[in-house]
Amino acid sequence: MKINKYLEYFLTKLKVCIREKVFKSNDYEIRYILEKNESNDLLIVFSSCTRIGVKARYNYNRTLKNIKANKLFILDDFGYDKRGAFYLGKNFDFKIHDGVLELIKNISMELNIDKKIYIGSSKGGYAALLFGVQDNNSYIITGAPQYYLDIWLKSEVNKKTFEYIVGDIKDSKKVEHVRFLLANKIKQNYKNNNKIYLHYSKNEHTYDEHIISLINDLNKYNYSYSFDERDYTNHSDVSKYFPEFIIGKLNEIL
Repeated sequence: MKINKYLEYFLTKLKVCIREKVFKSNDYEIRYILEKNESNDLLIVFSSCTRIGVKARYNYNRTLKNIKANKLFILDDFGYDKRGAFYLGKNFDFKIHDGVLELIKNISMELNIDKKIYIGSSKGGYAALLFGVQDNNSYIITGAPQYYLDIWLKSEVNKKTFEYIVGDIKDSKKVEHVRFLLANKIKQNYKNNNKIYLHYSKNEHTYDEHIISLINDLNKYNYSYSFDERDYTNHSDVSKYFPEFIIGKLNEIL
């Protein structure tokens, strides 16, 4: 069993080395992998946050290997420790965000994409919502996403990441802007006809800190959404349940 696990890890690393490309935008280098298929559908997959000491990784590559659609895996390896900056930017410049939008637009035009599906969990789930709601008629499959970034980023463990994104964390206006960034995007783009599929557990801290407010806003602005509620207590357990949810929803959408 361990041999198979290590072999799969090695093959994944080899695949990254061979297929990874770099999109240069606004002084940032955005790393991505594009897998092309005979399809007009595009899956856009964002990376979640790794544990301390581990650089950002591509997520759900194995989960999606049998799905016959174009796949764009976008890595968030920014930040002081390369664990990510929520695809936003450095020192409040939001240039990573703008570069990701540009990358998605370019790939969509190149492949003549009709249907886009944004996918991610935790930090990746935040990104799936952030970029997905800005896109007309998109589908969003998100698992246990953060909603108010300052709640997650102000902890001692993540404080340096917060400083990387905001710059001056004593600037209340900047902190408030980052806190409500996703909430404001949901408010501004409610006419974009998005369909949101939300996975979460009521028994882990993300629900009280983020999910309740997210669901309230989705209802407030009349978004089309459905949810998958599971029973686990650790936020990291989203990785055990979310892959099955992804495949189930893709089978419905595609």
